[in-house]
Amino acid sequence: SGYPLDELKDIVARHNPHHKQVEFLQYVAMGKDLEGKSYAELMLAGYALSHSQLLAQAHAIVHVSGRAYIANIDAIMSGLPEQFHVIAKFLNNLANSETNIFIVEKNFFTSQIFPYLAEQINDHTRMYYERAFAKAIHRALAQDYQWFPFAVEPIVESIGATKNSSFGRGRWFSWYAGIINRLHDRISRTSHGRNRKHLLQLWNVPPQSH
Repeated sequence: SGYPLDELKDIVARHNPHHKQVEFLQYVAMGKDLEGKSYAELMLAGYALSHSQLLAQAHAIVHVSGRAYIANIDAIMSGLPEQFHVIAKFLNNLANSETNIFIVEKNFFTSQIFPYLAEQINDHTRMYYERAFAKAIHRALAQDYQWFPFAVEPIVESIGATKNSSFGRGRWFSWYAGIINRLHDRISRTSHGRNRKHLLQLWNVPPQSH
């Protein structure tokens, strides 16, 4: 929107006790971006990938959309597998994928996911970001890329842009969902990522497009 970021910059300047590197990028939507928030959100990610100095040095990206705070991000990061292409949570019988937080290998996202999303996303036909992202992951899986679920259920505290209201999943939900997820992982032999290698990695099967 081009809204001034002075308040956020002031927070970083005055409340950064660990001296973390923080980079502000601003993208003003125009043209097709204004037709739906899904496409605009994708273009935000594309702009960041093209202009960010921090992302230029990164191997992987943690994508957090909207005004969201991930309370247990440290636990999530400590549970990452050594090798992966995408870590995301499927919903609705694998038809959708959560996009408020996902983790991707950068080159995989720019070469495989981003071009597909740019072509597919269309809010008018209900091909929202969540649906298109799920399809992009399925397409990548068919080419032997490696997907993992989250090792730890994210605790998401967020303000929704559509209604400007709070929503999220608290610690109780994360604890409960974590138990259910691990039971499901054990029954279905789905690796939850913590100290487990992907079957294709064990078999030394590279992605077909590499």
